[in-house]
Amino acid sequence: MRTHRSSALIMAVLGPAIVLAGCNGPTRAGQEARTRAGERIAAFSAGATYQQSRQELIAGRFDRAIASAERAIAAQPDMPEYRIIKGRALLESDRLELAEESFVDAIEAAGRSVAAIEASVVAREQADGRPLEGIARERIELQARSVRRIEAEAWYYLGIVRQQWNRIEEAAEDYHAAHELDPQPIEYLVAAAEMLLDLGRGQEVDALVEPVLDRHQGDPSLVVLLARAAMLRDEPVVAAARYAEARLLRPEDTLLTEEYIRATFEAGLHEDCLHAIRTHAASYEKARPDLLKIEARCHATLGRPERADAVYRELVRVAPNDPDAWVESGAIAWELGEFSRLDLCGVRLGRLAPERWESPAYRGLAAEAAERWDEAESFLKRAATLGEDDAMPHLLLARFLEHRGDAAGAEAAWRRAVAIAPEEAEQIRVARERLSAVDG
Repeated sequence: MRTHRSSALIMAVLGPAIVLAGCNGPTRAGQEARTRAGERIAAFSAGATYQQSRQELIAGRFDRAIASAERAIAAQPDMPEYRIIKGRALLESDRLELAEESFVDAIEAAGRSVAAIEASVVAREQADGRPLEGIARERIELQARSVRRIEAEAWYYLGIVRQQWNRIEEAAEDYHAAHELDPQPIEYLVAAAEMLLDLGRGQEVDALVEPVLDRHQGDPSLVVLLARAAMLRDEPVVAAARYAEARLLRPEDTLLTEEYIRATFEAGLHEDCLHAIRTHAASYEKARPDLLKIEARCHATLGRPERADAVYRELVRVAPNDPDAWVESGAIAWELGEFSRLDLCGVRLGRLAPERWESPAYRGLAAEAAERWDEAESFLKRAATLGEDDAMPHLLLARFLEHRGDAAGAEAAWRRAVAIAPEEAEQIRVARERLSAVDG
């Protein structure tokens, strides 16, 4: 009974309106109102679905995120952010081709949105007969900037896809487009600069980064990019200064410190390099062979063969299969006159890299020191054969043959050394004269 009365009351209230609507149809204003209401409902529904898609993406439920994004796109096809969410979910689930397509669609949708905004401004100005100014102009510009920021995000993720495909030049252009559309996010700029570094275009990195360096004070990322660009241009002194600046901002960054170590070594700042190595070594549980090698080279360059030898001994212990470590350790042993160790380096090197001339050369020098002349000659000739394109083993053989009185053999070896390294002919001549003076 209550239900019947309620229905009757509703009909009494709405009946005339229903009859009128049925007879005359909705007015134009009513139609527009309904259209706007429908658009608002669609926008609300799509927005809610979009937020759901974002949550699914964050939670790692990528298929659900894609499905939610597609529902939002179906409700509002020209909203680029919906296509970005879909693309990100596809990217995270390694469906790169579909991700690329989604990001391209987002960029195109953003372009349509900006074009529509610009068209609305033109139409309004034409209707009013004057340029749009004041708050109205600011609102329109804000709306356009908002769309461009969304487009920038699409370009950024498109760059990630293309970078994963190793299409570095395209990725660099994508990241650069993102940065131009929205200069605020530093990750867009960093990504663009890193691609330029990969392409060997260090000068362009400077042009891209330096104008905005002051804007991002306190973040060492851009300073590091400039340092890497300097290293790429073979300017290690400039790079070392940049790295030192970046380390003040991020002293705990081990990767940054390692790059600084390499830059200072290349720049010839060996004391600075050693200091950085000593302070950095405490952060590792085990000795790092690459850093040990740099440390040993610093001591050798600074004229400290004993300290270099100690480090090289540690290096070959932790990296016994590194041929370069044995070559360099042997060179220091020869400088120190430690011929038994020199022979050991030659033996180990012969097992690891029998094609290298240093192995028989070290063994030959050790045999010479022990006055095993025939053995020394055999090893040194073997070294000259292996080092056909390197002047050094021929110099060693020439020196030995000169000392042993084989003038013809020594002359041939001297000539071969000069032919291999004509730019060092003067140094070779001086070395020969000094040897002759000693023997005399």
